[in-house]
Amino acid sequence: MQFLRTIGESVYSPDFYRALRARPLSFSLKYYYSLAAIVAVVGTAFVSLYLPQAQPQLRAFFENAVNAFPAELAVTFKDGAASANVKEPYFIKYPRALGGASETGGSGAADGKPPEYLLVIDTASPLSIEKFRSYGAAALLAKRDLAVAGRRGEVRVYSLELVPDVTVDKAWVEKTVGQFTPYLKFVGPILVLLFFILILALFTFELVYLFVSALLVWGLLRLKGIKTGYGAAYRTGIHAITLGIFVNIAAMAFQIPLGVPFLFTILMLAVVAVNCRKEGIVSSSSPLSSS
Repeated sequence: MQFLRTIGESVYSPDFYRALRARPLSFSLKYYYSLAAIVAVVGTAFVSLYLPQAQPQLRAFFENAVNAFPAELAVTFKDGAASANVKEPYFIKYPRALGGASETGGSGAADGKPPEYLLVIDTASPLSIEKFRSYGAAALLAKRDLAVAGRRGEVRVYSLELVPDVTVDKAWVEKTVGQFTPYLKFVGPILVLLFFILILALFTFELVYLFVSALLVWGLLRLKGIKTGYGAAYRTGIHAITLGIFVNIAAMAFQIPLGVPFLFTILMLAVVAVNCRKEGIVSSSSPLSSS
């Protein structure tokens, strides 16, 4: 209950912010990482509701990858160059399982047309961006490069120099996929752990970001006539970003776009402006404070 009270007071309580002058930095850090842990647990629990679908979806993806690979095709990578055993340019249709065109025509994608071709193989000539665009494909494998179309029309080019010498055919794809299949049962737990770590990492990044934004807090306090050091401003900022954290969580949960630039910083400064009064915040004995 005390922790919940601290959350509320971090959003609005002039008395709470006044009392911060007598509390060490460790108090604020303990509060912040307690909040981070709760958000991480709740967020991970929410995401885990969808994880039972991950394993069958990945299994289906691997199966579709094997089925989509042409039986007659073999692509050889040697010394950073590619070659194929088919007449080029060779076109591989975008699979229906990935949202490609159906047999009766039209796209299988609900919100846009995917490329007509998943991959075009043209190793007989050097890479040409113009030719790649004319193919209307998601990717183009040239002699020494792989070009991939981006979502916004850009083209990314990757050199084949680091590709090991190997011949990729249907048998190789089946063997490679078969090596990954036994580990699909670990996908769920790994994703849960990674998501939990990601949330904690994002919270830690906010503390690093606060090293800069605390200067704004310090400046605002000075404008309000509150003479305090950087350390007290930093500690004040730790609590003042609580509102911004919950606004971001709500926006993600309800898929609400936040189009206001620097909204997180604006909310933090608003909390400081409302809660910190001239007779409240003063320099403290925090290791980060300076008079």
